[in-house]
Amino acid sequence: MTDLFGKAGRAFLTKVELPASERPLLDADLRTIEFLNHQIATAEKSLAQAVQKDVQVHRLLSVPGISLASAVGLRAAIGQVGRFKAPANLVSYFGLNPSVYQSGLKAYTGHISRRGRSPARMVCVEVAHQLVKAPGPFHAFFQRLLRRKPYNVAITAVARKLVVLVWHMLTREEDYRYAPPALTRDKRARIERLATGQRAARSKGPAPDRTLDRQPAQRAEADYLGFMEDRFGPNGPAGIEHPNRAAKPAASRDKAAPT
Repeated sequence: MTDLFGKAGRAFLTKVELPASERPLLDADLRTIEFLNHQIATAEKSLAQAVQKDVQVHRLLSVPGISLASAVGLRAAIGQVGRFKAPANLVSYFGLNPSVYQSGLKAYTGHISRRGRSPARMVCVEVAHQLVKAPGPFHAFFQRLLRRKPYNVAITAVARKLVVLVWHMLTREEDYRYAPPALTRDKRARIERLATGQRAARSKGPAPDRTLDRQPAQRAEADYLGFMEDRFGPNGPAGIEHPNRAAKPAASRDKAAPT
């Protein structure tokens, strides 16, 4: 099926027969799309030229779901990662830390504080939407939360975990351990192509096999699920009422009740 918003689709729409009253409206919409596409391409070229040699941006691109725009956004918001002594400091800076309410000797946690860099927080949430669609630890974590939390709450938790991952990657100067090789290579090569107008030179050795891109993430997801089951059992952490956890028999509850 032809994408009507793609190049081939727009070419098709210029030739389709329409009533005389509708043709000017469609042509105006097509000109608007062409203008916006040109503006987006210009902005992406400027971004690519600015971060062409930025090691941290290239490192962030190893995470599935992080594009050029989101990598530059995170890089600009974080600056020097050494400013943040621990992942919790960066989470708080992005406003993804839970609000805390205290009354006497009791403390209660609520929704995220939203007191940090809101544009960076939005970038993390958008990336989280992409992360949970692909196999990997983030997907398994999201599915586990989704059994007992609303969708948006689970996505926000994934965004917070993403910030923790970004802090460790930039602090240790390491790429994402489960990065898909072919996809990561293509994203980095795209920066070179946008910045210079030329394709990046091919590296020595065979090109990464795209069919193997999902294997590291699938192994990581299996390892995560195995770890959670070994540590907490098949029903998850104790004290959390999962929908799939069988209710205790009435006799057991009676024995546990104080007399």
